[in-house]
Amino acid sequence: MESQPEGVTLAAELGLPTSCFGVERFRVEPVQSEFSRATPDPYRRLAAARRDTGLGVVVTFDPDDRSLRKSS
Repeated sequence: MESQPEGVTLAAELGLPTSCFGVERFRVEPVQSEFSRATPDPYRRLAAARRDTGLGVVVTFDPDDRSLRKSS
């Protein structure tokens, strides 16, 4: 997972009010019905880095998980 510190700094310097990043379902639920406890930590750090620069944080969730789809 990339933290993009340069992009966060640039967004803050440009006066943008918010920064957005996405969380994909397969990262928090690598196997169906099994949730990773370690996964939220990097996302917390991403949000904290943005808040530390004065940016608001918008997090999107992508529920589309190709690994959970049944093959046809």
